[in-house]
Amino acid sequence: MQELIYQFDSYVKEFKARVVKVLNDGLVLDRTAFHPRSGGV
Repeated sequence: MQELIYQFDSYVKEFKARVVKVLNDGLVLDRTAFHPRSGGV
């Protein structure tokens, strides 16, 4: 399960995360600050 950083701090500019999986078109991280709908919660 990903930790959704944007739910706690929507203004975060930096964060540390582990790479869980490498895909052909991107990465899967264990936590993210990127909102899936490009907006706020």
